[in-house]
Amino acid sequence: MVFNSFGFIVFFVLTCLLLLFFERSRHLHDKTNLLLLTAGFFLYAMFDYRCLFILLLLIFFTYLIGLRVKNKKRYLRLGIVLDVLLLGFFKYFDFFVDSFVRIFSSGDRLTLGIIVPVGISFYVFKSISYLVDVYKGKSKAEKSLIDLALYLSFFPELVAGPISRAKDLLSQIRTERKLSADRFSEGLQLFVIGLFKKIVIAGNISVFVSEVYRAPRIYSSATVLLCVFAYSIEIYMDFAGYSDMAVGCAKMIGFDIENNFNLPYISRNVTEFWKRWHITLSSWLMDYIYIPLGGNRKGKKRQYLNLLITMAIGGLWHGADWTFVLWGIVNGLALIVHKIFRDHRPKKEGGILSIIITFIFISLTWILFRADSFTNAKDVFMQLIGFREGISYMNTWAFFGIAIVLAGNVYGCLWNERKVYYPLQDLYTVKGLFLFFLLVGLTVGLAYTGANPFIYAAF
Repeated sequence: MVFNSFGFIVFFVLTCLLLLFFERSRHLHDKTNLLLLTAGFFLYAMFDYRCLFILLLLIFFTYLIGLRVKNKKRYLRLGIVLDVLLLGFFKYFDFFVDSFVRIFSSGDRLTLGIIVPVGISFYVFKSISYLVDVYKGKSKAEKSLIDLALYLSFFPELVAGPISRAKDLLSQIRTERKLSADRFSEGLQLFVIGLFKKIVIAGNISVFVSEVYRAPRIYSSATVLLCVFAYSIEIYMDFAGYSDMAVGCAKMIGFDIENNFNLPYISRNVTEFWKRWHITLSSWLMDYIYIPLGGNRKGKKRQYLNLLITMAIGGLWHGADWTFVLWGIVNGLALIVHKIFRDHRPKKEGGILSIIITFIFISLTWILFRADSFTNAKDVFMQLIGFREGISYMNTWAFFGIAIVLAGNVYGCLWNERKVYYPLQDLYTVKGLFLFFLLVGLTVGLAYTGANPFIYAAF
């Protein structure tokens, strides 16, 4: 049951009504966390009830270790090892077994068909960050099993993030909250904006991208190039749309969670891009992998190696395939090149040309991210550099998506000082209601209704 489904809308409306009922009942107000926890478990079980047992297992050992981990490295190591083993078995065991067999044997691929629990990468990373922060004294060990379970399984961000830190989300979980009409209005608009991004822009563009990636050799170089740029828009609108809906849902039920995006396609270099794209993952990788490896404290060569290792791990986190690992390594090398350049040209900021070059580079790296295999990626690259003829398909939705992103970037930049990136309306006015329902109408009327799961739900 995903955000862009009718079933989720019904589920969320019922959850909000129950929260409102609990809030107005003197005896039930303190049970809202239990209600939200139950809602999260129910939603997760709708994906696959077997996966719920894995989530419960992680919650229990995180809770028990968290009570003992402060200043005790052996418990921290135990917690991290258990987290990594859980993630490694369910997400990567088949991948590494298959890779081993293919290296040392020419036989058929070997997998055990292990299910990959939805969102496991996200809640495992939340568990690790919680244990590390408690060990370092940055966050208090949570004594309430219900509150910790709600932090790890908070349903707006359970499937695909953001990766909230314990000190940010647990503090809100412990605090008494009240539903607010103003917050509900803002959250509802964010949800609809995210829904528009997902089912109108990303959904319609995905048809074009899938067709070209299915057989890139039959399309002209110009069409493949448009497809490459179109996928940059698709993945941005898909994941940013999910994040908007997650933030909107959380806001409607009384929580503030961090947005994952800050106009990433206006970045002037790859370092800036990774500070604007999937912000909660980038900061997680920085705090819990890059810095523990030594960061920039052990000389330039060690810093570059740490960057490369961190981005390779980040690539593998996205998917159990060597294309993701190479994608991470390529981005790591780009970060190294930029740091070397910045050391020699510290005052060189760059302008429009830098933004265009960065966008082109990022779009080319997305080929490795989107391709089904190295062969598929090679076919796309070869078609791009070959200037070959073929089927020409200048997809209208691709141009529409690019235009929307450009307009959104301009709007975001103009209101940057006020941190207002969304055209939110006052729904108490006729104008505000008209614009809101106009967006709802466009979303329903232009929606792509075919099968189109969230890209990051697979990670």
